Amino acid sequence: MSEFAAQHGLDLVTVVPPMVLGPFICPKMHGTVRATLAPILGNREDYHFLINAAMVHVDDLSRALIFLLEHPEAKGRYNCSSDTVTIQQVVEILSTHHPEFRVADSVGEAKGPKLPGLWSKKLWDLGFKFKYGVKEMYDGAIQSCKEKGFLD
Repeated sequence: MSEFAAQHGLDLVTVVPPMVLGPFICPKMHGTVRATLAPILGNREDYHFLINAAMVHVDDLSRALIFLLEHPEAKGRYNCSSDTVTIQQVVEILSTHHPEFRVADSVGEAKGPKLPGLWSKKLWDLGFKFKYGVKEMYDGAIQSCKEKGFLD
């Protein structure tokens, strides 16, 4: 694709998002939310997604897309990940900030490859700053789930 863009005088920028989390407007719970909420939903088959999960808040992803669109020096591929967390960190965040839910205590059984996190250095070097952390990502997703009746 980059060869095509170069041959036709087009600027091409690609954004590589990891797991996107935060508030959502779609009527159904999408796969990323289901996977990231696995410890409170009891979906053991999704634990492997959280062994070493790169994440970004949906608003930060949107802001990064606009930032790159407006930045004349933007070229090539950009990872867009504000945080990489382990399943143990996810359990700690959920237990601490959302005690109304019973968090699965068997997450240590999670099996699967430990994928490398995504580093957003190229995006940072252009001056982009992330606004939201993992806590805010989970707060937004859980609030949306409650509003839509997916969580009590």
